[in-house]
Amino acid sequence: MKQKERRNQTKNKILKAAMAEFSVKGLDGGRIDSIARAAKVNKQRIYEYFGNKEALYSAVLQKNYMLIVKEEDCFLNLTDKDIPKLAEKILKLYFDFHRQNPSFWRLLAWENLNSGQHTPKRNRFRTKSFEYLAELYLKGQQEGEYKSTVSFDSFVFILTSVSFFYVSNQLTMGKTMNTNLKNQTEIDKIIKETIALIK
Repeated sequence: MKQKERRNQTKNKILKAAMAEFSVKGLDGGRIDSIARAAKVNKQRIYEYFGNKEALYSAVLQKNYMLIVKEEDCFLNLTDKDIPKLAEKILKLYFDFHRQNPSFWRLLAWENLNSGQHTPKRNRFRTKSFEYLAELYLKGQQEGEYKSTVSFDSFVFILTSVSFFYVSNQLTMGKTMNTNLKNQTEIDKIIKETIALIK
């Protein structure tokens, strides 16, 4: 194996271990020693690759954002015929994504507690897919599928917020509402009724 490949493999192991550590403990609580043990590397290697804990945390956030960017690429395959089900497709993607990537919302929650200081001011990675969705949404408004008084930004914000809040608060809200919010039937109901509210 070439040195560059070994280096990339080691960096990926470190990032994976760091993502698990920071998603549970945040930046302040996360420990380089724990990450090194989980990644099975010398902690000096972590400093060599990333510089310090804060830089490693920033790299983890970057990797975390890229997970959703990769999923959102599928939006570019949507066509005009998908416009009536645009909200449903977006919501289902986000719910599925959160189910498969539980560390995602945890890291974002920690980052918000840290005042978002390690998040870029503008996430340019999502621009292409969101611009395309905005075009479809505008056509949907012109065709009467979506309310003309609701901007695309608000439309996407509502959909992402519903899915994010649902997964990040399902245990506490489940107890408050006396229901099992991990149940797929409840998720399907939320998706259906959210769409009814915004269309």
